[in-house]
Amino acid sequence: MRDAPPKTIYLADYTPFGFVVDRVSLTFDLDPHKTRVHSRIALRPNPETTDRTFFLHGENLTLIRATLDGKEISPRLTDEGLTCAVPDAPFIWETEVEIDPKNNTALEGLYMSGGMYCTQCEAEGFRKITYYPDRPDVMAIFDVTINGPHPVLLSNGNPVTTAQHHAEWHDPWPKPAYLFALVAGDLVAHSDRFTTMEGRDVALNLYVRPGDEGKCAFGMEALKKSMKWDEDVYGRAYDLDLFNIVAVDDFNMGAMENKGLNIFNSSAVLASAETSTDMNFERIEAIIAHEYFHNRQPHHLPRLVPAVPQGRSDRLPRQPVYLRHAVRPGQTHLGRHRPARPPVCRRSGAAGPSRPTGELSGNQQLLHRHGL
Repeated sequence: MRDAPPKTIYLADYTPFGFVVDRVSLTFDLDPHKTRVHSRIALRPNPETTDRTFFLHGENLTLIRATLDGKEISPRLTDEGLTCAVPDAPFIWETEVEIDPKNNTALEGLYMSGGMYCTQCEAEGFRKITYYPDRPDVMAIFDVTINGPHPVLLSNGNPVTTAQHHAEWHDPWPKPAYLFALVAGDLVAHSDRFTTMEGRDVALNLYVRPGDEGKCAFGMEALKKSMKWDEDVYGRAYDLDLFNIVAVDDFNMGAMENKGLNIFNSSAVLASAETSTDMNFERIEAIIAHEYFHNRQPHHLPRLVPAVPQGRSDRLPRQPVYLRHAVRPGQTHLGRHRPARPPVCRRSGAAGPSRPTGELSGNQQLLHRHGL
């Protein structure tokens, strides 16, 4: 089965979304086949456009109800989303949908891997979680509530409330929907701490399945060295109270830079001196640094990698969209496509990662799959 060819979106066809999303509140009641997702979205007319077309992306969703400013409505549904008439003024949009993570074999949106709930929303997976303007130029602050019979319930940002079978998270930094993340399952944490140059005490956790605790130390040290290097070279301090990484066996990419909750394929973050080669250590180091540096600004990486030594030759990484950027005149607008970005670490010896050097050569060059 071949992947569908990437669709080019031209600058001449680009129009901003007609509404600004100020805040998103999501509540998940987890169930393998009948997860309920309640969303509450605060919107207002976008002053940068006069187009007030209200269309929300949504795929493979069962709509339970929808309300506009508290009044139940019946929007027009299509295979790609929904639309309805909305006021030319601020309003609150709410929906409740049902999804089936257990049978989500596409591994996009919310799916299950070995009994664990996990998300992958890049590039267009969030529309398989709830109805939303799933495009990278729409940024919003997210509040997330998770209910489920699992010892670990994670999302982006900082924890607000944590109790048995219940957790609330707040991400104070506006982000596009493709950086949303949720993980729930029976996991154990390899924990550490990092003090930023601004004096912030940051809790660090690398979550793994029970039995993999002995494979976390190298990845944790690589994370701390990446955080320190970003401070030393670019003066960029981490901006949340904690940084979580989760290792997932069935994750369909090498790793994903979700704000405050990076999700890694287990092979891209776990290593042991008994079973891992030097190349394994170098790969892990490079990917951890790569994903961490997305936290503030992907453009600051030192140079472009000219070659793609692994995978399909047409799988080119995409344009950075974590921070919303203007479409430049004369350019083709590829909303979810990134230019090549380099790994920036080199392992030196067995004691742990060295400071990132900004340069790798030959088969040390690594661009993990982001996929078109």
